[in-house]
Amino acid sequence: MYNVLNSNVVLSQNQNFGAALGQPLTILQGRIVRAALQYKF
Repeated sequence: MYNVLNSNVVLSQNQNFGAALGQPLTILQGRIVRAALQYKF
């Protein structure tokens, strides 16, 4: 469930005029799944 709501939010866009105008340069990285166990004796 942790990674289900990830979205690729655009952090910066290409500002140069031409065919590449508005293309994303960097996006927010996805979260990493983490699992942990704890044992008590």
